[in-house]
Amino acid sequence: MKKPRQAEPADALDRLRDEQHQIDELLARCAQPEHGPPDGAMPPPSALDRARMTGLVFTLLRVHDGLESRLLEPALAQAAGSAHPVLALAGQRRAAVREAMDTIDRLSPRDARHTEARVRAMAALVHEVRAWFDFDEDQLFTLARELSQGGRIDLSALDHELAARQEALLSAGRAD
Repeated sequence: MKKPRQAEPADALDRLRDEQHQIDELLARCAQPEHGPPDGAMPPPSALDRARMTGLVFTLLRVHDGLESRLLEPALAQAAGSAHPVLALAGQRRAAVREAMDTIDRLSPRDARHTEARVRAMAALVHEVRAWFDFDEDQLFTLARELSQGGRIDLSALDHELAARQEALLSAGRAD
């Protein structure tokens, strides 16, 4: 995954990449082993901090999912055709992440195996999120860039739509 940009996003793809990088960093922190930092870095978060960060990650993932599914992909479908195989695969990647999140949501802290199950579920979520983001970089964003270079989609205009929708969702505390 590419490093985040420091300046304002130049277009929709830069915005989505930056958001993905932020989510990935938070997710890695949430999934950090509970007993000691992996390489002498930051100590592991407390259970309360981990729960708060996981909630934030879930909100950001849901917002990101919504931005892609409700704005980016419809624009790509209009430009490339709704039957484009990359668009179907993109939906499958996001569905796998939603399923992994649902698994974590269903875990009961009262269960004696909760910690072990949570570690496995978080590892699965990390895997699915990274697969989604890698897919976006390798295929979805490549398609978008090709369509943009061909003049079939305006990624700068789409960035304005993404920014407005993202702000509205986060301000309302909703992810739909």
